[in-house]
Amino acid sequence: MIRLQLLVVFSICLAGSIDSQPPHQLLFNHITNSHGLSQANNDFLFKDSRGFVWISSVDGLNRFDGKQIKVYRQITGDSLSLSGQNIQGFFSEDKEGNIWFCTAKALNYYRRNQDNFISFLKENKNGKKNTGFYNCGMDQSGMLWLIKNDSLFHFSTSEKKFLLDSYHLFDGVERGKFYFNQSNSTTRFYSFSFQKPGLQITSFREGTVQREMLFDDQENGCENTFYIQQVYCASDSLVWLASDKGLIAFNPFDKTCNTYSYFNGKTIDFITGVKPYKPKILAITSSRHGLLFFNNEKREFINQFERTLSNLSIASNAVGNIYIDNDRGIWLTIDRIGVDYTSPEKIKFHSHFSSSNPKLSRGKISFNSFFELNRDTIWAGTFNQGIFILGKDKEVFGRITLETYPEGLPSNSIKYIFGDDQNRIWILTYHGLAYYDLKFKKVNFINNHYYLYGCQLKNGDILLSKKTGGIERVHTEHSTGNISLQGLPEFSNDEFYYLYENKGENLLYACKNLDSLTIINFKDNYRIEYPSLPLSGYIKDIKASDADSILWIATSYGLATFNTRSKDLSYYTTAKNLPNYTIYGIIPDNKQLWLSTNNGIVRLNTSDSTSQFYSSMDGFPSPEFNTFSSLKRADQEIWFGSSDGFITFYPDDIHSKLPIPKPQITSIKINDQVWDQLSCGFDHFTTNVSEVKSLILKHTQNTISFEFSAMEYSAPYNNQYKYLMKGVDDNWVYSGTNGFARYPNLPYGNHTFLIAGSDSDENSWGQKEIEIFIQTPIYLTTWFITLSGLLIVGIVWWIVSTYRKRKEKIQQLVFEKKIALERERLRIARDMHDDLGSGLSTLGLLANMILQKTHTVGLKEELTKVATLTDKLTQKVREAIWAVAVQNDPLEKLIVYLHKYASDLFENIDINCKIHLPDAIPVKTIFGESRRMIFLTFKEALNNIIKHSEATEAFINMDIQDNQLLISIQDNGKGFALTLLEQSPGNGLMNMRQRMSEIGGSCSIRTNPHGTSILLSIPV
Repeated sequence: MIRLQLLVVFSICLAGSIDSQPPHQLLFNHITNSHGLSQANNDFLFKDSRGFVWISSVDGLNRFDGKQIKVYRQITGDSLSLSGQNIQGFFSEDKEGNIWFCTAKALNYYRRNQDNFISFLKENKNGKKNTGFYNCGMDQSGMLWLIKNDSLFHFSTSEKKFLLDSYHLFDGVERGKFYFNQSNSTTRFYSFSFQKPGLQITSFREGTVQREMLFDDQENGCENTFYIQQVYCASDSLVWLASDKGLIAFNPFDKTCNTYSYFNGKTIDFITGVKPYKPKILAITSSRHGLLFFNNEKREFINQFERTLSNLSIASNAVGNIYIDNDRGIWLTIDRIGVDYTSPEKIKFHSHFSSSNPKLSRGKISFNSFFELNRDTIWAGTFNQGIFILGKDKEVFGRITLETYPEGLPSNSIKYIFGDDQNRIWILTYHGLAYYDLKFKKVNFINNHYYLYGCQLKNGDILLSKKTGGIERVHTEHSTGNISLQGLPEFSNDEFYYLYENKGENLLYACKNLDSLTIINFKDNYRIEYPSLPLSGYIKDIKASDADSILWIATSYGLATFNTRSKDLSYYTTAKNLPNYTIYGIIPDNKQLWLSTNNGIVRLNTSDSTSQFYSSMDGFPSPEFNTFSSLKRADQEIWFGSSDGFITFYPDDIHSKLPIPKPQITSIKINDQVWDQLSCGFDHFTTNVSEVKSLILKHTQNTISFEFSAMEYSAPYNNQYKYLMKGVDDNWVYSGTNGFARYPNLPYGNHTFLIAGSDSDENSWGQKEIEIFIQTPIYLTTWFITLSGLLIVGIVWWIVSTYRKRKEKIQQLVFEKKIALERERLRIARDMHDDLGSGLSTLGLLANMILQKTHTVGLKEELTKVATLTDKLTQKVREAIWAVAVQNDPLEKLIVYLHKYASDLFENIDINCKIHLPDAIPVKTIFGESRRMIFLTFKEALNNIIKHSEATEAFINMDIQDNQLLISIQDNGKGFALTLLEQSPGNGLMNMRQRMSEIGGSCSIRTNPHGTSILLSIPV
């Protein structure tokens, strides 16, 4: 329990200590005309609830989002543009997110949803419009307090009108600040002028108004008169006044004041701004002395930031106003230059000897090497200012320079320093070698050779690599202490820029000619075990991991790893989340590596290969670090030397404290064009893309691009972005520092677009989403498709119906023609039967009757011929009548007729004829002409058998296959010459083929000395 109480007390004390600590280092970003600022006189700043920063000017209004500036100006003829160009007074935001401010012309308010302005003017008693209001701020009720000349006005933002009451102030008043006490029963308004000294207090209490004037002469309790620049009301009894004489603490009750105007032995005057930074810390600005911090409990200035040689310092000591946002970001207006801003929470590293420190006047100091002599002493070698001997708190308590040791130190340009076990510190310079004797406190000169590196091995050998080539071993005479250098003959021709002993092995890794490693066994008389291992890029540093078999190698190409057992070499690249920079130094720290590069610091997690990048804004003015300039002290503090001082930090203290970003969309383009209005609903439009929560677009507006900003200002150019279109992207799309996304030809329907922006540490991500609905084209909507389907069905039905009716009509005509044709055929058949048939029959009977009665031989022969001819004609007429008769059209009757004809023909002939008929005869129709051609061909084939084949057997097979009537006629006769098939068309065989061809059939004839085969194929 006691421990818990002590812990609580300690936590409270620690919190109080933190609240009383000002920033010890600030690095500033700058906004100037070159960044898009409309004008460089910027008195007022404001960060709104969305994260945008509003910057006043005498030439329009500026909105900054961390990436770009949007300028609003008055546009002639546009009543919704800014009214007036010169912004006067503070910015105020109402509950709806609208911004209220004054110009020299009117009171304006920015309508956020429409991205435009409405202005208000007050008429005086003469009906003229009052101009030149100054906004002193908005109270909790939404009331604006406005100053115009010598009067105080109130404006209701909810009713959007000036109230009738106004209060007189002293002549020439320009600025003011109101204050409500805790009970809200009394309100004080403090007003002042830049042109006249003094402070007027107007008290409002229970309907009464009281006024009094202070500090306008030397008889009101103060030593001097004051020109007030700004007022901060800390409480009922404490008001801080920024004045030309310094910072003033004023008690409104007893009218006493105390002036604070000294820091580090100099006067701090011309205070222009005062704002609370922490509960016990005030941030103070001066037109002569930059930015200062003041402990309001101890009542003393405690830190100061002025213009230095560094680009990351304040742009000028002439600081006008100060604004501190909700994230403790500090914004400064710099007279005639622009705006500076900084995020103290961004600083993680402690910078020392930087040109950004106004206390140092040495300019930039490049630190090349560190050596920890003991827990309280560090030796730091520099490029051109010798060696600094630093204490535990990094204070200088000794120097080793050419001036202090002219006979011993070869040069102030230090290349490297290291110590040995004989109380000596070896000093390698660009112009020679020396060592410092700790016992006799003396620098001893060795030679004027340029050595690249040196170290002492665990066996006690001290090695030095020479610029002209080779490695030398230091030999010390025990009796005299004399030092000599002995070259190792195996390495006399090569330059070794770096030597590293892996403590877990008896091996020395020597960087040969910058780009390869030579592995040397120094226990075995410096035997070369591996002559040359080539690497990509120049080697800068080597360190072993916790497992001695893995070496980390810093190169100008990046980071390499070398397995000393397998001799495998691999590289960490950007694909493994490591920036592809030149790496100068490696400090192992448990499962992490701290890497100094030519563009910042990288922390690499070796277990999962993730990394964190730190830029100059994290606390080091120069991103360019130096080779050999790294150190991990016994207490785990890490040092890295750069071209502008050095940084120190404890790894466990490096945590991000930045706020969660509030990403905002800054531009939306539809089909790659900016639209004046965006549809956010079926009856809602907006002109401010940052306020869009949903978009409704036509189907032709389906190419969309977005620009967006993270709205986090610690180092906005390092903010990272990613985005996702649900249903289109499978995963988040990372776009680095480029806040832009474009989607061409988005499909119709609902989409959700998400953007995410990180702070500059990539520690936290903020998100924003927009619902997007792309309307389906009319021709793809359900109702349109349904109507179109019904219409198509109707059209198809009409076409089919019309076609069917036409077809039926045609069929009716065909049927009628067929009926007429059949009637005609029937008539012809009947006429032939009745007239020609009966006539021939009668003629035949008469011929036979006369033949029976005559006995004349010659006449009898002639009559016989007439009777025979008459029988043949009668048979042909019957065949013609059969072909014409409609009732014979069915296929079945054709087959029966052919069967009967063949049977009758072969009945009285000495040829055995076998006939096979189909088992089933389908219902098919073969019209007269086709029947006639089939019969004539069939008849010709049978006649050829009887007349020419000399056959004894004949075979007739009738079958129906695949809608074909197949008639096969074979005999076992003598055959015939194939040349008969090539004779004139009058040939019977050729006629058979021709008849079949005319009705779409075929006739195939095969013959040999053993018989003839004829196949008739007719479609049915």
